[in-house]
Amino acid sequence: MHNVAIMGDNFYKWGGGIDFISLVLKALNDERSSVKVFLPKQQRPTPGNLLINTWNIVKYDFPRVLLDPVGIKNGAFSNTYQKDIDRKEFIDMIAQSSLRPDVREYINTSHLVRSLKAENFDVCFPAFSCLGKNFPVPWIGYVFDMQFKYLPQNFTASSRQFRDREFHRMMHNSWYLIVASRAVRDDLHKFYPGSDVHIFCLPFSPAKPSFDPSGDPAALLQKYGVKNRYMMISNQFWAHKNHITAFKAFKELMDDGIDELELVCTGSTDDGGSSNNFVNIMAFLKENGLEGSVKILGRIPKQDQLRLMYNSLALIQPTIFEGGPGGGAVFDAVTYGVPVLLSDIPVNREVQAEGIEFFSPDDHCQLANLMKSMSSSQPKFVPYQNLMRQGIHREQVLCRFFNEMLDKVIDEYPAP
Repeated sequence: MHNVAIMGDNFYKWGGGIDFISLVLKALNDERSSVKVFLPKQQRPTPGNLLINTWNIVKYDFPRVLLDPVGIKNGAFSNTYQKDIDRKEFIDMIAQSSLRPDVREYINTSHLVRSLKAENFDVCFPAFSCLGKNFPVPWIGYVFDMQFKYLPQNFTASSRQFRDREFHRMMHNSWYLIVASRAVRDDLHKFYPGSDVHIFCLPFSPAKPSFDPSGDPAALLQKYGVKNRYMMISNQFWAHKNHITAFKAFKELMDDGIDELELVCTGSTDDGGSSNNFVNIMAFLKENGLEGSVKILGRIPKQDQLRLMYNSLALIQPTIFEGGPGGGAVFDAVTYGVPVLLSDIPVNREVQAEGIEFFSPDDHCQLANLMKSMSSSQPKFVPYQNLMRQGIHREQVLCRFFNEMLDKVIDEYPAP
């Protein structure tokens, strides 16, 4: 049996990280693994933290409130100035997983090492920060993507330098890494050549459904003020998620008289603050009279998000950059059998699923034509039993991948 420490540090700070750890936990739900989750001990807020939060409220939230005061009622702006998704949400997700592992806290790296040794852990992963080749317990690092190399305008100079330094350390001071796609693996070798690190690439294996999404959605739609016919985007409002292409396409539909359709958007409205992406998007919606037809719901409970997705005509994923194929939203759509209109970028070609239509991420007219072709259709409503059967098969593939990875790392990890 593998005695596994799952490293939650930094993964609880954004929705995609929570989804990734959830996927890992579900895949390790077999008789070969005993799992515990490790988180850094939460520190009390300092006066400096409180001052920074106050400044972020003024800088980021006030412009949003002026553009869309209704957003406060819908929850779109709750905690937008805080970079961390609530740890409680992360811990609740762990508690709801099939493994229900214990959650442990550590103060620093030395405390982590003592804890891992005391309970004879075989391996720890995925590590967000480099632990070094001499770390006494076998470990596997994690690198999310190389967006800062391709879209440097989305990052400050200091954040680009930090990522470059950390990823260089990961490539040259680690024995093993795990990444979400072949595209990330290839980029790591491209930008950090000469490394002897072994990189494991996750197969495209969305999890099985965590609940039966069928049933009358009337109460759910009423809760969020959504009509019966809609398409959906489930992305945080970062610039690279490229919401604007979808909104331009949606305007084409409105201009052509297809006005019974709505576009529902879930996901944090926090855009990082550096690009004013969300403020610019809200201005575009207002200028083009789309405020009533585009619903910005913000971050909502995960099950509500998934039920909305299940009842939609399609998920739209217009992203121009991802670390994993399609991003977390496409994983969710495949899990629940929802058709996807997906941007045609290299990493997204790693998606292996039915019901995928590709479009150029900079061609809103091409996307508009796909949306028009689906606007008169009905939600797909794949039966829950079929979704479970397909999901169980994918989880078996992922489980084999993780077990083979853990066997290799435990057996071959060089003694420090």
